[in-house]
Amino acid sequence: MDSSILKQTLSVYARLRANGNNEVVVVDSEVTDVYVQATYVSHQLQGDLLIKCKNVLVNCDAMLSEDISNIIIPLHVISGSDHTSGFFGYGKKKLLQKCENDSQSVELLRQVGLSLQLQDDTKADMRSFILRKVYDESPDITCRQDRTSKWKRMKKKSTAQLLPDEDSLNQHLERTNFISYCQLHFDLLEHPSPIGHGWEIINGKCKSVRHSRPALPSTLKQSACPETIAARAAAMMKKLKLESQLIPTNNFSSVQCKGASQVHLSVNVISKVILHSDLC
Repeated sequence: MDSSILKQTLSVYARLRANGNNEVVVVDSEVTDVYVQATYVSHQLQGDLLIKCKNVLVNCDAMLSEDISNIIIPLHVISGSDHTSGFFGYGKKKLLQKCENDSQSVELLRQVGLSLQLQDDTKADMRSFILRKVYDESPDITCRQDRTSKWKRMKKKSTAQLLPDEDSLNQHLERTNFISYCQLHFDLLEHPSPIGHGWEIINGKCKSVRHSRPALPSTLKQSACPETIAARAAAMMKKLKLESQLIPTNNFSSVQCKGASQVHLSVNVISKVILHSDLC
């Protein structure tokens, strides 16, 4: 069962309970998003809602306590779901354990998805939550500062381990609030448009907005340098190839090393520009 079918199923389920029908309902699915939403719904409406797990029927309201079930949807969505990205190397189980005995985090997650429009104070709290609970960082630092600090400490450089940049994180929070709103309001017959909530239309298709600001600062784009980085790299490689044809074979490895070090230096320079830029 995918999320679109689940939406229709839970809408029907809500109407059945509203009309006084208390018969047992069984959901047959192995999708995590379905488990999460069914667990939440089971605590909101009277009656038994069961979910089929392989060959066993599990009562959804027994899967989590009522307090945790009230925040399980935003907690699941913010850490990665069918419609949102996750944080590389950071699992859901550890994040759930951190929240179980943290009243501040529970109260914050209760605010996510209550309104279709993400309020500035809620967005700020969500950002703080990710810094504290996912990355174990102080919420007072900026994403740029955290990214720069982590990059310098890494022995083996990998951008996958870095905190998202500020612009990308904002788009993630918008999507998290929108999906949480739709799943928390399971009785909606039609979902609102996702456009403007972390998605956009590109060539007639709805796609996630990964960033809304340019990758490089406008001042760098408008620099007086007459050549682009790509053109300079191509010219350097062309020169390297010509030089290699004019020297003995036994010296070719040294030319290759020289060229490789120049390319590596260029990559490092570009990386530093990106990591130190407020626009990334």
